[in-house]
Amino acid sequence: MSTDWTDLNGTSLGPWLATLLRGSRLATGWSQAELARRSGTSESHIRRLEAAVAPRIDLAVVERALAALGLRGRISTFPIVLGDRERQNDAVHAVVNGFTARHLARLAWTVLTEVQVGDPNPLGWVDLVGWREADRALLIEEAKGEIRDVGELQRQVAFYEGNARRIVRQQGWDPRVIVTAVVALDSAAVSATLANSRDLVEAAFPGRVDDLLRWLADPVAPPPGGRTLAVADPRTRAADWLRAPVMGASRRKPRFTSYADAAARLTRRPTSSGEPAANRGPAAMPAPRSSPPRSSVTRGGFPGVGCVAQPGSRGNRPELPGSAPDSRHG
Repeated sequence: MSTDWTDLNGTSLGPWLATLLRGSRLATGWSQAELARRSGTSESHIRRLEAAVAPRIDLAVVERALAALGLRGRISTFPIVLGDRERQNDAVHAVVNGFTARHLARLAWTVLTEVQVGDPNPLGWVDLVGWREADRALLIEEAKGEIRDVGELQRQVAFYEGNARRIVRQQGWDPRVIVTAVVALDSAAVSATLANSRDLVEAAFPGRVDDLLRWLADPVAPPPGGRTLAVADPRTRAADWLRAPVMGASRRKPRFTSYADAAARLTRRPTSSGEPAANRGPAAMPAPRSSPPRSSVTRGGFPGVGCVAQPGSRGNRPELPGSAPDSRHG
Protein backbone atom coordinates (compact mmCIF):
# COMPACT_ATOMS: atom_id res chain seq x y z
CA MET A 1 0.00 0.00 0.00
CA SER A 2 1.32 3.43 -0.89
CA THR A 3 2.20 6.01 1.73
CA ASP A 4 -0.67 8.39 2.47
CA TRP A 5 -0.99 11.61 4.43
CA THR A 6 -3.50 14.35 5.07
CA ASP A 7 -3.34 18.09 5.66
CA LEU A 8 -5.45 18.87 8.72
CA ASN A 9 -5.81 22.57 7.89
CA GLY A 10 -9.44 23.03 6.81
CA THR A 11 -10.29 19.32 7.02
CA SER A 12 -10.96 16.68 9.71
CA LEU A 13 -8.89 13.78 10.92
CA GLY A 14 -11.99 11.61 11.48
CA PRO A 15 -13.11 11.02 7.85
CA TRP A 16 -9.56 10.52 6.64
CA LEU A 17 -8.80 8.01 9.39
CA ALA A 18 -12.11 6.21 8.76
CA THR A 19 -11.26 5.71 5.09
CA LEU A 20 -7.75 4.51 5.92
CA LEU A 21 -8.85 1.98 8.57
CA ARG A 22 -11.77 0.59 6.60
CA GLY A 23 -9.81 0.28 3.35
CA SER A 24 -6.84 -1.36 5.04
CA ARG A 25 -9.05 -3.76 7.03
CA LEU A 26 -10.99 -4.88 3.95
CA ALA A 27 -7.78 -5.30 1.97
CA THR A 28 -6.46 -7.52 4.78
CA GLY A 29 -9.68 -9.54 4.84
CA TRP A 30 -10.53 -8.95 8.47
CA SER A 31 -13.84 -8.25 10.10
CA GLN A 32 -14.30 -5.34 12.48
CA ALA A 33 -14.35 -7.84 15.33
CA GLU A 34 -10.99 -9.27 14.27
CA LEU A 35 -9.37 -5.84 13.99
CA ALA A 36 -10.82 -4.92 17.39
CA ARG A 37 -9.39 -8.08 18.96
CA ARG A 38 -5.94 -7.45 17.50
CA SER A 39 -6.08 -3.78 18.56
CA GLY A 40 -7.15 -4.46 22.13
CA THR A 41 -10.38 -2.52 21.89
CA SER A 42 -14.08 -3.16 21.34
CA GLU A 43 -15.78 -3.85 18.02
CA SER A 44 -18.09 -0.88 18.61
CA HIS A 45 -15.05 1.38 18.93
CA ILE A 46 -13.71 0.22 15.55
CA ARG A 47 -17.18 0.64 14.07
CA ARG A 48 -17.38 4.24 15.26
CA LEU A 49 -13.90 5.01 13.96
CA GLU A 50 -14.72 3.61 10.52
CA ALA A 51 -17.99 5.56 10.44
CA ALA A 52 -16.17 8.77 11.48
CA VAL A 53 -18.64 9.27 14.35
CA ALA A 54 -16.31 8.63 17.30
CA PRO A 55 -16.81 11.49 19.79
CA ARG A 56 -13.06 11.54 20.35
CA ILE A 57 -10.12 9.75 18.79
CA ASP A 58 -7.90 7.71 21.09
CA LEU A 59 -4.49 7.86 19.43
CA ALA A 60 -3.26 4.86 21.41
CA VAL A 61 -6.05 2.71 19.94
CA VAL A 62 -5.42 4.12 16.47
CA GLU A 63 -1.72 3.32 16.80
CA ARG A 64 -2.47 -0.30 17.75
CA ALA A 65 -5.01 -0.66 14.91
CA LEU A 66 -2.54 0.69 12.37
CA ALA A 67 0.20 -1.59 13.70
CA ALA A 68 -2.12 -4.61 13.43
CA LEU A 69 -2.77 -3.68 9.79
CA GLY A 70 0.94 -3.35 9.08
CA LEU A 71 0.85 0.44 9.01
CA ARG A 72 2.81 2.94 11.04
CA GLY A 73 1.30 6.32 11.82
CA ARG A 74 3.23 9.52 12.25
CA ILE A 75 2.06 13.00 13.15
CA SER A 76 4.20 15.78 11.70
CA THR A 77 3.69 19.45 12.42
CA PHE A 78 4.77 22.40 10.31
CA PRO A 79 5.23 25.24 12.81
CA ILE A 80 4.84 28.18 10.42
CA VAL A 81 2.98 30.19 13.03
CA LEU A 82 5.42 29.49 15.86
CA GLY A 83 8.40 30.18 13.62
CA ASP A 84 6.93 33.51 12.55
CA ARG A 85 6.18 34.44 16.16
CA GLU A 86 9.78 33.65 17.15
CA ARG A 87 11.07 35.86 14.35
CA GLN A 88 8.85 38.72 15.52
CA ASN A 89 10.71 38.57 18.84
CA ASP A 90 14.08 38.27 17.11
CA ALA A 91 16.06 41.48 17.61
CA VAL A 92 18.25 41.38 14.49
CA HIS A 93 15.27 40.32 12.38
CA ALA A 94 13.31 43.33 13.67
CA VAL A 95 16.07 45.76 12.70
CA VAL A 96 16.47 44.24 9.21
CA ASN A 97 12.72 44.42 8.65
CA GLY A 98 12.49 47.99 9.94
CA PHE A 99 15.41 49.00 7.72
CA THR A 100 13.56 47.73 4.63
CA ALA A 101 10.31 49.39 5.72
CA ARG A 102 11.98 52.80 6.08
CA HIS A 103 13.55 52.66 2.64
CA LEU A 104 10.31 51.61 0.98
CA ALA A 105 8.35 54.40 2.69
CA ARG A 106 10.86 56.94 1.37
CA LEU A 107 10.31 55.51 -2.11
CA ALA A 108 6.54 56.23 -1.87
CA TRP A 109 5.47 52.70 -0.98
CA THR A 110 2.71 52.04 1.53
CA VAL A 111 4.18 49.55 3.97
CA LEU A 112 2.45 47.01 6.21
CA THR A 113 4.53 44.98 8.66
CA GLU A 114 3.82 41.67 10.41
CA VAL A 115 0.75 40.90 8.31
CA GLN A 116 -1.29 37.93 9.46
CA VAL A 117 -2.02 35.12 7.01
CA GLY A 118 -5.32 33.43 7.82
CA ASP A 119 -8.32 34.83 9.64
CA PRO A 120 -9.39 34.26 12.34
CA ASN A 121 -6.80 31.53 12.98
CA PRO A 122 -3.31 32.62 11.94
CA LEU A 123 -1.33 30.40 9.59
CA GLY A 124 1.68 32.70 9.68
CA TRP A 125 2.82 36.29 9.40
CA VAL A 126 4.39 38.03 6.40
CA ASP A 127 7.21 40.27 7.57
CA LEU A 128 6.41 43.10 5.17
CA VAL A 129 3.91 43.89 2.44
CA GLY A 130 4.49 46.90 0.21
CA TRP A 131 1.96 48.55 -2.11
CA ARG A 132 2.59 51.12 -4.85
CA GLU A 133 -0.58 52.58 -6.30
CA ALA A 134 1.08 54.08 -9.38
CA ASP A 135 1.55 50.71 -11.07
CA ARG A 136 -0.52 48.56 -8.67
CA ALA A 137 2.60 46.73 -7.56
CA LEU A 138 2.70 44.44 -4.55
CA LEU A 139 5.90 43.49 -2.76
CA ILE A 140 6.07 40.49 -0.42
CA GLU A 141 9.22 40.68 1.70
CA GLU A 142 10.71 38.19 4.14
CA ALA A 143 13.44 39.44 6.48
CA LYS A 144 16.14 37.11 7.79
CA GLY A 145 18.70 37.63 10.51
CA GLU A 146 20.09 34.21 9.64
CA ILE A 147 19.39 31.47 7.12
CA ARG A 148 19.77 27.84 8.15
CA ASP A 149 17.87 25.97 5.43
CA VAL A 150 17.44 27.32 1.90
CA GLY A 151 14.76 24.74 1.11
CA GLU A 152 12.71 25.81 4.12
CA LEU A 153 13.07 29.44 3.06
CA GLN A 154 11.87 28.55 -0.43
CA ARG A 155 8.78 26.79 0.94
CA GLN A 156 8.05 29.69 3.27
CA VAL A 157 8.03 32.38 0.58
CA ALA A 158 6.00 30.12 -1.72
CA PHE A 159 3.37 29.86 1.03
CA TYR A 160 3.22 33.65 1.32
CA GLU A 161 3.05 34.09 -2.45
CA GLY A 162 0.12 31.71 -2.63
CA ASN A 163 -1.77 33.82 -0.08
CA ALA A 164 -0.68 37.24 -1.33
CA ARG A 165 -3.96 38.36 -2.93
CA ARG A 166 -5.99 37.09 0.00
CA ILE A 167 -3.74 39.00 2.42
CA VAL A 168 -4.30 42.40 0.76
CA ARG A 169 -7.94 41.96 -0.22
CA GLN A 170 -9.21 43.83 2.83
CA GLN A 171 -7.06 46.79 1.86
CA GLY A 172 -8.87 47.01 -1.47
CA TRP A 173 -5.66 46.36 -3.37
CA ASP A 174 -5.81 44.52 -6.68
CA PRO A 175 -2.17 44.05 -7.76
CA ARG A 176 -1.13 43.82 -11.39
CA VAL A 177 2.30 42.48 -10.46
CA ILE A 178 3.52 40.67 -7.35
CA VAL A 179 7.22 40.53 -6.52
CA THR A 180 8.77 38.49 -3.72
CA ALA A 181 12.05 39.45 -2.07
CA VAL A 182 14.08 38.07 0.80
CA VAL A 183 16.27 40.58 2.64
CA ALA A 184 18.85 38.84 4.82
CA LEU A 185 21.52 40.17 7.14
CA ASP A 186 24.78 40.73 5.26
CA SER A 187 26.81 38.24 7.28
CA ALA A 188 29.49 35.68 6.56
CA ALA A 189 27.29 33.02 8.15
CA VAL A 190 24.43 33.76 5.74
CA SER A 191 26.87 33.77 2.82
CA ALA A 192 28.24 30.38 3.84
CA THR A 193 24.77 28.84 3.97
CA LEU A 194 23.90 30.25 0.56
CA ALA A 195 27.22 29.17 -0.94
CA ASN A 196 26.63 25.59 0.25
CA SER A 197 23.32 25.58 -1.66
CA ARG A 198 24.32 27.83 -4.52
CA ASP A 199 22.57 25.88 -7.27
CA LEU A 200 19.33 25.83 -5.33
CA VAL A 201 19.61 29.53 -4.46
CA GLU A 202 20.17 30.54 -8.08
CA ALA A 203 17.24 28.42 -9.25
CA ALA A 204 14.84 29.49 -6.50
CA PHE A 205 15.82 33.19 -6.48
CA PRO A 206 16.70 34.13 -10.08
CA GLY A 207 15.98 37.86 -9.70
CA ARG A 208 18.88 40.33 -9.76
CA VAL A 209 19.29 42.74 -6.88
CA ASP A 210 20.09 45.74 -9.10
CA ASP A 211 16.88 45.08 -11.07
CA LEU A 212 14.95 44.94 -7.79
CA LEU A 213 16.41 48.27 -6.65
CA ARG A 214 15.50 49.96 -9.95
CA TRP A 215 11.96 48.58 -9.81
CA LEU A 216 11.46 49.65 -6.20
CA ALA A 217 12.54 53.20 -7.07
CA ASP A 218 10.75 53.58 -10.41
CA PRO A 219 7.20 52.42 -11.28
CA VAL A 220 8.15 52.45 -14.98
CA ALA A 221 11.06 50.05 -14.54
CA PRO A 222 10.38 46.37 -15.26
CA PRO A 223 10.13 44.07 -12.23
CA PRO A 224 12.99 41.66 -11.48
CA GLY A 225 12.91 38.34 -13.24
CA GLY A 226 11.63 36.26 -10.34
CA ARG A 227 12.10 36.00 -6.61
CA THR A 228 15.08 38.00 -5.42
CA LEU A 229 17.41 37.34 -2.49
CA ALA A 230 19.37 40.34 -1.23
CA VAL A 231 21.48 41.14 1.81
CA ALA A 232 21.65 44.35 3.81
CA ASP A 233 23.59 46.19 6.47
CA PRO A 234 20.91 48.03 8.52
CA ARG A 235 23.38 50.84 9.29
CA THR A 236 23.88 51.98 5.72
CA ARG A 237 22.43 55.08 4.06
CA ALA A 238 24.04 54.26 0.70
CA ALA A 239 22.05 54.25 -2.53
CA ASP A 240 22.73 50.52 -2.98
CA TRP A 241 21.00 49.71 0.29
CA LEU A 242 20.41 46.16 -0.92
CA ARG A 243 23.26 44.05 -2.25
CA ALA A 244 23.72 40.69 -3.90
CA PRO A 245 24.90 38.05 -1.40
CA VAL A 246 28.47 36.83 -1.50
CA MET A 247 28.40 33.18 -2.58
CA GLY A 248 31.96 32.60 -3.67
CA ALA A 249 35.24 34.36 -4.30
CA SER A 250 34.65 38.09 -4.10
CA ARG A 251 36.49 41.20 -3.07
CA ARG A 252 33.46 42.35 -1.16
CA LYS A 253 33.28 40.96 2.33
CA PRO A 254 30.05 40.62 4.31
CA ARG A 255 29.53 43.43 6.82
CA PHE A 256 29.08 41.06 9.79
CA THR A 257 30.58 37.70 10.63
CA SER A 258 27.44 36.23 12.23
CA TYR A 259 24.12 36.94 13.90
CA ALA A 260 25.89 37.38 17.25
CA ASP A 261 28.34 39.86 15.71
CA ALA A 262 25.47 41.90 14.28
CA ALA A 263 23.59 41.89 17.58
CA ALA A 264 26.67 43.08 19.45
CA ARG A 265 27.63 45.78 16.94
CA LEU A 266 24.11 47.12 16.62
CA THR A 267 23.54 47.34 20.38
CA ARG A 268 26.43 49.36 21.71
CA ARG A 269 24.28 51.93 23.50
CA PRO A 270 25.05 51.87 27.25
CA THR A 271 22.19 50.93 29.56
CA SER A 272 21.05 53.08 32.47
CA SER A 273 23.40 51.08 34.67
CA GLY A 274 26.33 51.84 32.40
CA GLU A 275 26.54 48.28 31.07
CA PRO A 276 26.75 48.05 27.25
CA ALA A 277 23.59 46.54 25.81
CA ALA A 278 25.72 44.10 23.83
CA ASN A 279 26.71 42.42 27.07
CA ARG A 280 23.12 41.41 27.63
CA GLY A 281 23.01 39.31 24.45
CA PRO A 282 20.97 39.49 21.25
CA ALA A 283 17.63 39.70 23.05
CA ALA A 284 18.56 43.18 24.32
CA MET A 285 18.58 44.62 20.81
CA PRO A 286 15.82 47.23 20.31
CA ALA A 287 12.94 46.43 17.99
CA PRO A 288 11.30 48.98 15.69
CA ARG A 289 9.27 51.52 17.63
CA SER A 290 5.69 50.42 18.10
CA SER A 291 4.50 54.03 18.53
CA PRO A 292 6.04 56.05 15.70
CA PRO A 293 5.21 59.73 15.06
CA ARG A 294 1.48 60.11 14.60
CA SER A 295 1.97 62.05 11.39
CA SER A 296 3.62 59.15 9.59
CA VAL A 297 2.35 55.85 10.96
CA THR A 298 -1.06 54.49 11.89
CA ARG A 299 -2.25 51.11 13.03
CA GLY A 300 -2.86 48.48 10.42
CA GLY A 301 -6.21 47.97 8.73
CA PHE A 302 -6.74 44.23 9.32
CA PRO A 303 -5.75 41.50 11.79
CA GLY A 304 -2.04 40.96 12.27
CA VAL A 305 -0.78 44.23 10.77
CA GLY A 306 1.83 45.83 12.98
CA CYS A 307 1.89 49.28 11.43
CA VAL A 308 1.36 51.24 8.25
CA ALA A 309 4.07 53.58 7.03
CA GLN A 310 2.59 56.10 4.64
CA PRO A 311 4.45 56.98 1.44
CA GLY A 312 7.30 59.39 1.97
CA SER A 313 7.27 59.00 5.75
CA ARG A 314 10.05 58.03 8.08
CA GLY A 315 7.68 56.05 10.29
CA ASN A 316 8.37 52.72 11.96
CA ARG A 317 12.03 53.56 12.12
CA PRO A 318 14.00 51.52 14.65
CA GLU A 319 16.59 53.27 16.75
CA LEU A 320 20.00 52.08 15.63
CA PRO A 321 22.42 52.74 18.45
CA GLY A 322 25.98 53.50 17.62
CA SER A 323 25.21 54.93 14.18
CA ALA A 324 25.37 58.59 13.27
CA PRO A 325 22.42 59.87 11.21
CA ASP A 326 24.55 60.04 8.09
CA SER A 327 26.61 56.91 8.66
CA ARG A 328 27.46 54.66 5.71
CA HIS A 329 28.83 51.14 5.51
CA GLY A 330 31.29 51.01 8.33
